[in-house]
Amino acid sequence: MSASDLRLVGIRVLLAGLGVALVWWIIIDVLWTTLAVGSGGGSITSRVCSWVWKTILRHHRCASSHHLLAIAGYSTIIISTLVLIFLTWAGWVLIFSASDRSLIFGDSKQQYSPC
Repeated sequence: MSASDLRLVGIRVLLAGLGVALVWWIIIDVLWTTLAVGSGGGSITSRVCSWVWKTILRHHRCASSHHLLAIAGYSTIIISTLVLIFLTWAGWVLIFSASDRSLIFGDSKQQYSPC
């Protein structure tokens, strides 16, 4: 094996490892948020909800719109769910991109090459 092949294998292992770690982090966060009632959300969910709430309060102080505060709960749930979905998608993209056969043509089963 040449040095470039070893480097490519190392990059693939790193991508797969990052993807697996991200997917597991999301699973633990979702389970922690849904099952640990009273202890707060998981690490990702807590950070996202805190950021959304602080942003809404900052806008409320400037515009003093009570309608904005009324929809704060809904927007917090929607945004945190979208962040978790996006991070799950990103984790699986990292896992699948670690394979050398991740992009193939469906009809001919030939590997895709951009060059």
